[in-house]
Amino acid sequence: MAAEKIHFLDVHVMNYAWGRPANQSAVAKLAGGLADPTKTYAELWMGTHVNGPAQIPEKSTSLKEYISSNPQVLAAHENGDIQYLFKVLSVAKALSVQSHPTKDLAKELHAKDPKNYPDDNHKPEMTVALTEFEILCGFRKVEDIAKNFEGMILLHQFYHYIVVTF
Repeated sequence: MAAEKIHFLDVHVMNYAWGRPANQSAVAKLAGGLADPTKTYAELWMGTHVNGPAQIPEKSTSLKEYISSNPQVLAAHENGDIQYLFKVLSVAKALSVQSHPTKDLAKELHAKDPKNYPDDNHKPEMTVALTEFEILCGFRKVEDIAKNFEGMILLHQFYHYIVVTF
């Protein structure tokens, strides 16, 4: 079998309010083409996600369809599809805290409530900064947070309420 060549991808761009203006955005630059100066460019997606599948223009097909028709291009552990979504972010404003379930919990939540949990996958994430970037990762142990609340009566009562109630 001949080795697969590298295919150029048309990637998917997400324009969110927290993104950077076109002239300041790595996403706009990496996506190629003409960037709309009135939009913010937040995420560039390279993968098979249904909300923004990459396309292979020379094959006139999506990356997902190409992989489906050519399963030999993936290793067996990928189970017939790319198991991650590669993203490049251009962040101009602070992002909200995100918490993703484990693989097992994601499957369970999706089975019980697919409207609010449309994806049965976990979402492990890795950040590699291409430009200057500040990030908060991880949290203190619950016991440490509770200890910090001890001197703040209202917060301490709120913490106790949350722990007892939930």
